[in-house]
Amino acid sequence: MDKLLQLDQGKSGWSVDRSIEFDERSYLSADQNSPSASDSKVWLFTLSQWQLARHKLDLTGIHCGLLLDADADLSDIAEDLPRFGVVVIDFPHFNDGRGFSLGAQLREHYQFRGEMRAAGYLLVDQLNYLLRCGFDSFSFRNNVDPETAVSALSDFSDSYQPSVAV
Repeated sequence: MDKLLQLDQGKSGWSVDRSIEFDERSYLSADQNSPSASDSKVWLFTLSQWQLARHKLDLTGIHCGLLLDADADLSDIAEDLPRFGVVVIDFPHFNDGRGFSLGAQLREHYQFRGEMRAAGYLLVDQLNYLLRCGFDSFSFRNNVDPETAVSALSDFSDSYQPSVAV
């Protein structure tokens, strides 16, 4: 299971909102017809699953999230974004910067205010930049020590450029 680091932006800046925990999101599998409304977990749909299911499934009472590849086109689902409590953007490799742009686009252009999670192969050095792009939680797939990640968040106290962080 991936390690999860979730943050809260208080009046004095970013702080750890919860202890480091395991990511317990439920992913909708390809052979599954419908998520269960009795389950309180957030069900993460891939973009293609959502495009197929959004008009066919009864999603009343279902906590939905969206799992996006870094090259996702959001124009077709812009009106659906308020439906999601969380958007997870997958970083397939640490040197793939498209997820940064997609995160900034979600916050600035689409005004997404839910949880935005960077997931995948992330480097501790990237966390400050991810915060500045609007991400507020991180799920590490590689061998990142979450305690090191928490301490890295205080490495930078000042910024010289504006950010989209909410």
